[in-house]
Amino acid sequence: MTSDSVASDVFDAAATLLGYLGTFWAHSTILLVATWLVLRVARGAGPRLRERAWRVALVGAVLTAAVPTWTGIEPLGGRLGLWSPTELIAGGLAPVAPASDWLGAELPSAASMSGTPAPALTVPAADGAEAGGGTTGRPLWVPALVAIWALGAALGIGRLLLARRRLQRDLAGRRSIHLGPAARSLAQLQRGRTPVRLSASAAIAGPIAFGVRRPEICLSERALGELSPRELDATLAHELGHLVRRDPLWLAVAHTVCALLWFQPLLAGARRELMRLAELQADRFAARQTGEPLALASALTRVAAWWTAAPVAAAHGMAGARFALAERVECLLDGRALQPAGRATLATPAAAVLLAALVAAAPAVSAGPTAPGPTVPDASAIAAAHPGRAGGVASAAAAGATDLRRELAALELGLAELGVALERRPELRAERAEFAQLEARFERIEVLREELETLLLLRAARRLEPAANDVPNANQPPRAASPIAR
Repeated sequence: MTSDSVASDVFDAAATLLGYLGTFWAHSTILLVATWLVLRVARGAGPRLRERAWRVALVGAVLTAAVPTWTGIEPLGGRLGLWSPTELIAGGLAPVAPASDWLGAELPSAASMSGTPAPALTVPAADGAEAGGGTTGRPLWVPALVAIWALGAALGIGRLLLARRRLQRDLAGRRSIHLGPAARSLAQLQRGRTPVRLSASAAIAGPIAFGVRRPEICLSERALGELSPRELDATLAHELGHLVRRDPLWLAVAHTVCALLWFQPLLAGARRELMRLAELQADRFAARQTGEPLALASALTRVAAWWTAAPVAAAHGMAGARFALAERVECLLDGRALQPAGRATLATPAAAVLLAALVAAAPAVSAGPTAPGPTVPDASAIAAAHPGRAGGVASAAAAGATDLRRELAALELGLAELGVALERRPELRAERAEFAQLEARFERIEVLREELETLLLLRAARRLEPAANDVPNANQPPRAASPIAR
């Protein structure tokens, strides 16, 4: 594998990734803004429906952006290319040397291909063109943008890992609680649910809930010593509500999405709204389980005074940084926390329809130019329209392409016969391996042949560019020559 092919593969991967990121930005913007507008109008929507809507808005575009990027489905909204065809041609095809300078370029022989890598066909640049500058048609800003995204994502993930490491360090000396009022209260609240570990630590300011595979509630030593029995029961019920609802998992998903896709600022708003709804739902769970909303409101205000900083991103901290404290206490005091959270029966099918519509209609960003580039006229059409001017250019291009195709067809026939002969000799393993490499090189030559024909025709068209308006269009009748041209 040559360095050019490696560079081409790396660029293609970077362009595809950049196309996905661009498509995600478009889809997520549409989805997040639409969710905000709909929920703002539907003020009567319950907290459960609102929470599901924001969850779909947070992660939905991650899935929908992958469909047009890697499946090739054409959305109704069209595709936006990362660069224009004129930029590609200006950077990759022009300037090109006259056809007479490279029509006689020799192809590598079969003997040379069997022993050494096939050299790539090169087109000499025209006078004044920089050697190796802009001849690949690969804009340098594509890998540069991918590198910037990767740096930002690495920093975001690094912050999350540091937060998790800090939490593990703070909880390293915690003690398990198996006996006492707190353990008995938690056992009554679980009522046959998945067992939850209960612990206590002096390194945290307030109670926290964390863990996906091994759920755990860690109380601060201050909470054990200063909260009343009713407040402690409400606190445990609140943290248990987070674990029952799998809030630690959604918290990790939200932080990971925001870290990886940091260039979409609207994700931070969706994450904050999900955290607010999670606290309200955990308060509702605790109030309904204990029947003591006033005790929970009292515990919230007392615990909020203990926090001097927000809890780490890896855990739910009760009243951490006084998050939505006034709204939560108000809901507990006026009895809204005891009301049903509302049904969200149609939330799942509605989300599926919404995401399908987003895939079908929302625009996508392509990994390359999608707008139609300059049409390459057929050599015979050029020769027919301009027999005098095209005699030395279009005819030469057509003749050179025909000879090249003839030689490659003969070579392909010889390779096929050689392959049949090798199939009859299974003991020639080394020769069969070399034959496979030879076939791969032949496929590369076929690709280069197509590029060569394209360059020949483009060069022929450019040589006739002053009279390009006289080339007849296949979809239009030929125009009569003007009297001045005659």
